[in-house]
Amino acid sequence: MITKPLTYAHTIHSFINLSWTFFDHNTFSVSVSLYTHHFVLMTLTLWYLQGHLLQFIWS
Repeated sequence: MITKPLTYAHTIHSFINLSWTFFDHNTFSVSVSLYTHHFVLMTLTLWYLQGHLLQFIWS
């Protein structure tokens, strides 16, 4: 259950790294928006994992 969001986050991370490399020289604004998107996704994933860990501890 916990490995799924981690794999998802890793896939997004790889994609963002590629996108950053592609767009960095062309459009800085695109890179910034992708990076922000990545940051939001990572925050949500960490929040999701924390919730699962807390549920596991309390149950």
